[in-house]
Amino acid sequence: MEHLDLFKDRARLHDELLSEIEHVCIDEILSRCQYNQAAAARIPGMALKTLRSKITQSVPD
Repeated sequence: MEHLDLFKDRARLHDELLSEIEHVCIDEILSRCQYNQAAAARIPGMALKTLRSKITQSVPD
């Protein structure tokens, strides 16, 4: 049982770290594209809808 908890903790940590790195990268890309979302979405090759979703998710409540 202890092994499963450790695995879940590592998976959660991985997801949180990836989310934080992604947030920083998106902020930097948006800044470099002068906040043009269509141009910013093309750099990592993601759909504009996906970029907008990630921007919305990263806004603190």
